[in-house]
Amino acid sequence: MIHKFEVGQAVVPACPLRPSRNTYLVVKQLPLTSYEPQYWIQGTRSGVDYWK
Repeated sequence: MIHKFEVGQAVVPACPLRPSRNTYLVVKQLPLTSYEPQYWIQGTRSGVDYWK
């Protein structure tokens, strides 16, 4: 399995938890340990880091 997104790429979640449609910046690609690639992302408006 390979990663879909590159570090530095701006992404929008397919199913946002909030209607604000905040964009996120991929900060880091996490090791491939599950059936789905995971990323460390940061909100471009809020500056808050997330793991997805």
